[in-house]
Amino acid sequence: MKTLAPLALLALALLVPTPAQAQDVQAFAASAGYAGELPYKGSGTIPVDLTIGCAHVLQSAPDFTGTVGATGAPGWLTVTETPFEIEPSACASPSGQVATSVAVPIAVTQDAPGVVEQTVNLTATLGDASAAATGRFTVAYYSNYTLVADTTFPANVTGETFTFKVTATQASNARSMIMVEELSTTAGAVFSGISSGVYEVEAGKPASKTFDVTFKAPAGKWTNSTVSFKTFGHYLLLDGSASDYEPAVPYTYTFVNGAADTGGDGKKGKDSPAPVGALTALGLLGLAAAVRRKA
Repeated sequence: MKTLAPLALLALALLVPTPAQAQDVQAFAASAGYAGELPYKGSGTIPVDLTIGCAHVLQSAPDFTGTVGATGAPGWLTVTETPFEIEPSACASPSGQVATSVAVPIAVTQDAPGVVEQTVNLTATLGDASAAATGRFTVAYYSNYTLVADTTFPANVTGETFTFKVTATQASNARSMIMVEELSTTAGAVFSGISSGVYEVEAGKPASKTFDVTFKAPAGKWTNSTVSFKTFGHYLLLDGSASDYEPAVPYTYTFVNGAADTGGDGKKGKDSPAPVGALTALGLLGLAAAVRRKA
């Protein structure tokens, strides 16, 4: 804290320009810049430029220290009140004003909306004087979704079809899509029910859809079948703007024939046991051959 004697204050006052030298020595203005794109659950700083008339500087004696803070910030945003200090000697400027800059730290939680530009009301205060400004920033897109089946794999199929549910949950921080693509099956099976879609997500409020899924077993004899597909996430705003696909997430569902003795078509499957009589006959023939070799 700086303490000035009365004579020093008088000398400082003499440094303040007269109206003929400066148009507005009472000015106090704040201009906030763009903080850029903050990481998901991340932080950054908002640059604030201040212009302060020397009359306000003198009125803030003896410490010449002010602050920049926020008013009405949402719960997911933290703005750290930041001090700034004015050097009284700066009032020797012919303009009758002092210019300074402050970097105000901000941080967002996981509930911060992504992609769309956000604003925050900032107030600079020095003594009894203040000035308002609007800070701007954007939170980076965070892709976060899951697909969960209500069965375990490999799934045991005992009929022509096997049905189950898959719940897709989209928890990204902006209106988003889950794309289901590159679906393939083996052994002639048919897989249906899961589809791409838009999820009206609000940050911190996930959205879900449940799909009724059907696996239709291959015709004829079969042992197992594999279904593969990939999902991709990306934001899709109401104005049509969209991001590139996020990295693919692969899914594989395996199904096994639970009616192995019929092969799925009412016929003996490849794992059906041979008749006991035939096995016995083969055993006797082998024993006779062994006896002949010894003789």
